[in-house]
Amino acid sequence: MENVAETIDVARQVMLILGAEPMTVKSWGFNTPKDIPDGIEFGVKGLKFRGKVRVLYDYTNDSFNVSLISKNEVVKTIQNVLFDNVSKKNGIRFSRENISSLSIKELEALITPETKAIYIETPTNPMMNITNIEQTAKIAHAHNALMIVDNTFMSPYFQNPLSLGADIVLHSGTKYLSGHNDTLSGFIVTNRSDIVEKLRFLIKTTGAGLSPFDSWLTLRGIKTLSVRMEKAQENALKIARWLKNQKEVTKVLYPGFENHPGYEIQKKQARGFGAMLTFNVISEEKAKSILNKVRLIQFAESLGGVETLITYPVTQTHADVPEEIRLKNGITPSTLRLSVGIENVDDLIEDLSQAF
Repeated sequence: MENVAETIDVARQVMLILGAEPMTVKSWGFNTPKDIPDGIEFGVKGLKFRGKVRVLYDYTNDSFNVSLISKNEVVKTIQNVLFDNVSKKNGIRFSRENISSLSIKELEALITPETKAIYIETPTNPMMNITNIEQTAKIAHAHNALMIVDNTFMSPYFQNPLSLGADIVLHSGTKYLSGHNDTLSGFIVTNRSDIVEKLRFLIKTTGAGLSPFDSWLTLRGIKTLSVRMEKAQENALKIARWLKNQKEVTKVLYPGFENHPGYEIQKKQARGFGAMLTFNVISEEKAKSILNKVRLIQFAESLGGVETLITYPVTQTHADVPEEIRLKNGITPSTLRLSVGIENVDDLIEDLSQAF
């Protein structure tokens, strides 16, 4: 960065990429900032924060005496740190449900006059449940509630919830958008001007804006988002098929399988199935053995980068979730999650093979 003006311009470019006017998502071939197409998420504005948790903190704590229905597989930082220890004391109530498994009547039965939003992630982390975004948005709007979607797993390349009726889309920019595990960022995108003004006020008054350098890192990552997502998805499908044939694997959860319960919904509302997958092995001992034996694949908690990472949810992403809730959601000591990267897929399968 040669000067302050240039760094500020880069920060603005990231906001333009995630907001503004619609674009053709396949046309991301550009070399300079002036060529960057606006509107990856088809919104009117994209706002950038220092992390996804900060996004939710600023938005959910702006109102008191409200309730919010959220997905059941909430990761530890959002559920325990934010929802349970910060937002609740401010008068905000949360009910957690596996929304993907609910009928229309069952979901509507959970909504009260105080419900202000339905917050989902689809696919969910780590059980890969798929929620019908369009249908859920219609239910939310019928009850004067907002529809909020965490779109981190799919990225804007594969899925655009605003086009399906969502009011707000969240991203952990640390993951696929940046793509290199070297920055912390969060993004919130909306197509409603009234929400934009409220968020603009919050981001300015709380000082939660993303720094110019982190904006530049995200901008660099978005330039290769299409090629990374395509390659990672290609690798993920091949690895998922390989895992399915291993005798010590009892279950493989990947929405790209035709027998996945959310397969048809995913085909309808997205352009791909992503590069995240979860699998169960025969025992806790086997799971830990795999974690200790992988060499090319790294045992780490993040996701969405160019390198393949394997995660142990019970001690990492969902360690703070009570055991009974984890088990109810299918997250057991034999559950492993893969964020598949863009390495040579034969090398990745060879590494898994020797680890088994």
